[in-house]
Amino acid sequence: IGQLYGNTKVDVWCLTKVPVWCKRTFDESGWCTAEREIAANRALDVGPVSDFSETPTIKIKSWIKDVIEKCVVSKPYVVPRVPEAFDKMVESKRFLEQDQEVVSTMYAVWFNTYFEYTKTLDFSYRGWTDKDMQALGEVLNYCVNLRILILDYNEITDLGMKRILRKWRCKKLRIISLRYCPQHVLSAS
Repeated sequence: IGQLYGNTKVDVWCLTKVPVWCKRTFDESGWCTAEREIAANRALDVGPVSDFSETPTIKIKSWIKDVIEKCVVSKPYVVPRVPEAFDKMVESKRFLEQDQEVVSTMYAVWFNTYFEYTKTLDFSYRGWTDKDMQALGEVLNYCVNLRILILDYNEITDLGMKRILRKWRCKKLRIISLRYCPQHVLSAS
């Protein structure tokens, strides 16, 4: 599951509008939550598109563009959750039998592998603020090989950077990019 949904070269489309006969919503499902969480904010929510049965009368590229414009995830991007935070979040989700333990284990394996080996993280345009930086600091503890951290176009100030630095353990990091963040962060970088 991590190799598919966690692969940055794979586009993830989530059909969040479930059939009326379905007993639970997309957000109640533990597996769906895990898939979207691993997709790391790259998931496209095609739930708002209600009817795919009509054959598009326009060129397919234009039709796909229309679908994407209607379905871009409007929820704010969240900082990836460390495995402990993920486990706590999925406690409220619905699973069959032992699936919660399976999903938690799969998420932990994906998270630890992805963040241990990644050398560049690009979190540009996330809409993140200083409040998100404490959670990001926890994630960065797993990034032992991280060399480049890109946080461009976020609303991060000195306070947010202090929150990251409090938990800092990235010894190989060489570049932090904060382009187009508030001015006083830029002057410090």
